[in-house]
Amino acid sequence: AKKEGKTTINVVSDENSDIKATLEVTVKAIGITSFDISFPEDATEITSGNKKYRQLIAGKDYKLGFSFTPSSLQGEIETTFSVPEYASFDKATSTLTALKEVSSLDITFAVKGTSLSKTINFKITTQGKSDRNLSYARLVSSEEKESSKNINAYSFSLISERRSSGVLTKQEETTNYNVYQNGQQSYMVGKKTKTVKTGSDKETVSKMTTFTGIGNDNTNYYELEINDETFKHEKTPVKKAITGVEQAEAGQITRADAKRNGSFLIHNSHVGLSEIAGAMVSPDNSGYDYFFTKSYPFYFGGEVANNATYETTANGFKVKGYVIEEKPSASLSNKGMVFFNEGEFVFNEESILTSVTVIDKVYDETGFDFENKVLKENASPVDIYTIKYSQGFGDIGKESTLTIDTNNLYFNSYEVDIKKSSTTVNPKKLEVGSTYEFLEKNATPNIATSSIDPILLTSTSNKEVIQVSRDGLSFRVLKEGEATLTFNSTKNNTEYSLDVSTTLPEASALYIKYGTEGENIKTLNAVTNQEYGGFYFTTYPTKANETGTTPTFSFVDEEGNDASSYCEMIAKEEKINKMPTFAFKATKAGNYIVTAKYNEQAKSSFKAIVNDPVAGAISDKVIAQDFSAEIDDCQVIIHFNSKDSGKMLGYAMSAGLTSYNPSSNPDFAIDFSCNFDDAAKTLTFTSIPQDDDVLWFLDSYGYIPQENSSFEIAPDGRTLTGNFVDVDEVAEEHSFVSLSKE
Repeated sequence: AKKEGKTTINVVSDENSDIKATLEVTVKAIGITSFDISFPEDATEITSGNKKYRQLIAGKDYKLGFSFTPSSLQGEIETTFSVPEYASFDKATSTLTALKEVSSLDITFAVKGTSLSKTINFKITTQGKSDRNLSYARLVSSEEKESSKNINAYSFSLISERRSSGVLTKQEETTNYNVYQNGQQSYMVGKKTKTVKTGSDKETVSKMTTFTGIGNDNTNYYELEINDETFKHEKTPVKKAITGVEQAEAGQITRADAKRNGSFLIHNSHVGLSEIAGAMVSPDNSGYDYFFTKSYPFYFGGEVANNATYETTANGFKVKGYVIEEKPSASLSNKGMVFFNEGEFVFNEESILTSVTVIDKVYDETGFDFENKVLKENASPVDIYTIKYSQGFGDIGKESTLTIDTNNLYFNSYEVDIKKSSTTVNPKKLEVGSTYEFLEKNATPNIATSSIDPILLTSTSNKEVIQVSRDGLSFRVLKEGEATLTFNSTKNNTEYSLDVSTTLPEASALYIKYGTEGENIKTLNAVTNQEYGGFYFTTYPTKANETGTTPTFSFVDEEGNDASSYCEMIAKEEKINKMPTFAFKATKAGNYIVTAKYNEQAKSSFKAIVNDPVAGAISDKVIAQDFSAEIDDCQVIIHFNSKDSGKMLGYAMSAGLTSYNPSSNPDFAIDFSCNFDDAAKTLTFTSIPQDDDVLWFLDSYGYIPQENSSFEIAPDGRTLTGNFVDVDEVAEEHSFVSLSKE
């Protein structure tokens, strides 16, 4: 059919001309079946929830494009407006003009003479005024365009200005990255500069080189930061094996992810600058960034969005907002904290994001009115934190000489330092009982590190002296002696040997103990010319006890004068807790400081209060003796420290002891209080604590002296007679007899 009209088609058989047929045909014109509208780029389409709209600027013209199906036809467009006077449409030029600001405007575009129409929602705002939805839409559009570009450079800066006690510390870290592609090797090399200045102090500057991406072995992924001067790794290096499977396991990474990480700036799992920026202003996002050892809200979503304002600039947009982190509290001496964020987002002529700057100013109640939620006049921030991003486009570079050769992360040679609690120690003076680690030094190449190429302690020549841990990362010293330790690196199996010597540790603390309970004694009440046994000494570390060294003793009076001519510590054969014991004796009354010493660090003292016995007093005779009572095959021994205190030992079965021995493993050992009446020749036990051991002893076997009951002292002072009680406090008279010879 070529044109409108009518025609007749005649059909005749080839074999018989009498056989004919006639067809009448009418050709009519067809109409437009559909149409589409195209908008210029600056008529931005925005999605907010389930609603879509286009944002226009008042006073600006927008040339629209219309296409029809079939394409051979051109339709005439007619428009209707839900609200008049806010926009106009020139159908001759297909130009839509935004006249004035309106929050919502529906425009219906229809094809004249048909039932075809489209209704589109518009928002018209004034020049320089923006909102989060429009700004976020620009970033989403930028992200789409960014994906089609070669990004060959990034820059990232962190700046902090913090005040402490009125002193300002400014710290800045800036890293400039270049993206490289060497065959299948994709990676970024960064040059990082860190400057720190506190008050009027001289500024310190350090420079580092970073590497992120696929190493030149093409089988591993690395993240590195190396000091340009010391070649030390400023951060713990990361190494992951590149796997061909889609799902990487622990310690692995897919090749796609390794290439992505080595090609794009990534922060909080957001890839590329537009996506990072989009997260900052996303309607659905709010959160904190961890910088400068603390988290700060560099975002404009969440609570910040409730106070945020947006502004369109010549080449992008700006946004301001604040969030109250905590309110002041007088009871907690808390001045409050509020964050004021200022962000600037800059785009190039292709509407692709090229830089982001966010400044986070921190105020307390001295600068912010928390009641009215406004900054005070001439308010000064307590701290200021700034982050800056930028990116560049162009051909991806290729390094002819590698800035970082990842093969140099593996050892050709090395030595090791022995460490204890991160402190380097002398390998010839390792202490028995201690556990040690090790760390490489003097490595070649100079960036080789055990974080990438683990060094393990693989053997010891003397297993009786050194015990190697199962993981090969530490060892323990078992006894005194010598051994040779052998270390091996993982990749090249590079070997290193170190001779070590071990010794018992030197004591760093000394404790004076008294009696089987191991009490730390501070004061001893004594009388002249009587021995007070049961002293022994422990050290820290406890292994130092095994040296068998006897401490030296010194004695001074209260004026600091030497008192060694009438005070002494006497070595005894008996032991307590396997330790040798000593007895104190003084021949002259007075107050003395007794000091036991291994070295300047390991020493301790106690005070001895020494009195002369009262002549002729029965109590002086009693306290100079030890007493024993045996009842129903059970034994109780009493030892007096002074006239008002002593120690009592109980034995469930007769121990057959003929002297007071605090190391004889009694079933209970308690301290008691007492008093004497020399005129009446009586003794009263005023306090006999009954702990679980005493109660068990009473319940199962024996008796103890009755508390607050007077015991009669024999005229010769060698027998104490009084009431004993069992667990039911049934009294029965028995006698304590002196263990001392006449």
